[in-house]
Amino acid sequence: MEFRFPYSLHPMPRPIVSLAGRLVRPRPFIPLVVINPATAQWIRCRGLVDSGADDVVFPLSVAELVGI
Repeated sequence: MEFRFPYSLHPMPRPIVSLAGRLVRPRPFIPLVVINPATAQWIRCRGLVDSGADDVVFPLSVAELVGI
């Protein structure tokens, strides 16, 4: 199974030297639904795909919703 998600452009506060001074950075965000299995509460959010990341980080509001 294969999924394809387009990169979206995100504004940056300063020019990005490695991108020839562009003011936007392409990032691979994907849509997510986070569910608390105990209460069935859920929230839609988006996640930044980082294949080299060692950790998963969610905002405190999402962690509280799922009971972390």
